[in-house]
Formats: sequence, C-alpha cells, structure tokens
Amino acid sequence: MNEEKVRENRIRRQLKRMGIILKKSRARDPHARGYEGYALIDEDFGIVIAGAKRWAYDMSLDDVEAHIRELEEVGKEAIVESEREHKGDIAFSRLIGAILNDTEKLGDKAAYHKWKSAWSDEQSELVRACYPSKQIYLRMLRVILGHS
Repeated sequence: MNEEKVRENRIRRQLKRMGIILKKSRARDPHARGYEGYALIDEDFGIVIAGAKRWAYDMSLDDVEAHIRELEEVGKEAIVESEREHKGDIAFSRLIGAILNDTEKLGDKAAYHKWKSAWSDEQSELVRACYPSKQIYLRMLRVILGHS
C-alpha cells in the first residue's frame, strides 16, 4: 500500500471517530473538476461539511488535515466552555439552595442579612463563583428574598 493511501485511511479513521465521512471524488479523468479531491460529509445528516463546491470535491488531504486540526481545536474549546458552564450551574444551584434553606430556618430578614455579608465571609467562594460583582449579587439576593 502506498504512503498516500495509508495517510488517507488514517485520516478516514480519525474523521469516522468524529462522526464525519471522508468522501473521495469518483472522477477518473485527470482534467475533470475535483479529480482526486475530497469532501467531508456529516455522518448523521449526510450534509457536506467542507470540500464540495457544486459537484467538485475540492479538498486535498493537506486541506482535510488542516480542517481536522481546526475541528479538534473548536471541539476542545467547546468542551472547556461546557465544563465551565456546568460548574457554574452547580455552584449557582448550591448557592440558591443554601439561601432558600436559610430562609426556611431563619426567616427572610435574617437570611437576607446573613447572605448580604456572604460576599466577604466564609461563603464568598461560592458567591463569587456565581456572581462577578457585588452589586449583581445583592440585586439577586433582594429578588430571591423579596426585598426591594
């Protein structure tokens, strides 16, 4: 097997793991548009992701590899962002749960005063994980506890 075919198969397997099909042009005429070109097709929906303009497959294997690197980078960024959002959701749920729990135990007014000082107290890590500024946090606290 020649090096180009080995490379193509490696790329094909890599794309398959990403849910993408590597499609090679079926043109046999070296003068035809798209001859020996490639396109990327979404496995689930069958739509062209990259490499097909009109009927011509216009990506080289170098282009395909560059596109894979781009997809991997975007994928990593999306995973990091998703993790960040998930951690934020958990922190927010814990904060609201703690505030509402104190409201039941202490009453609205006492809970408000307790959590108002939380920006600088022992709860500050949880509070700051959810709110970037003290003003936004205090506004949220007033809304949750019915203070104006």
